[in-house]
Amino acid sequence: MKLIQFINQTIRIVCITLIIIIIFTTFFQVIVRYLFSSSYTWVEETAIWSMVWIIFLGSVLGIVEDAHPKVDFFTNLLPSKAKGIVESFSNLVCAIVAALLGYYSIDLVQSNFHKISVGLQIPISILYLSLLIGSVLMALFFLVKAYESIRGAFGKGVEN
Repeated sequence: MKLIQFINQTIRIVCITLIIIIIFTTFFQVIVRYLFSSSYTWVEETAIWSMVWIIFLGSVLGIVEDAHPKVDFFTNLLPSKAKGIVESFSNLVCAIVAALLGYYSIDLVQSNFHKISVGLQIPISILYLSLLIGSVLMALFFLVKAYESIRGAFGKGVEN
């Protein structure tokens, strides 16, 4: 579980850093536009790419903190063992979907490796890499949640 905590903390730091990058580059663009009547294409692209990375990494944090919306009315009516099994099954299905998303995004990353972005002059595959990394991490954390649900359902608790 130490590795999971390390990944979680690293994602938080990356997201905070990206938010700071968005704030400063956008502020820079506003100042340059109004004071010097000029603009840079790389600023907008940096903000958009940073936001895409925040979305996919933030989705992982949503899994960790159980912040994604879910309809749990019926599962709350179940006994604790049945509830744990249903939650575990749900998390396994989500892990499979996330893993499939990651698998199919590999081709997207590879096919855009030689295409260069206009503003940043870096491979566009770096943008699509957010989909791959985010979905793989989502699958991992959904598997951890499934494990925790099963352990909790059978009274064995979860080690931190």
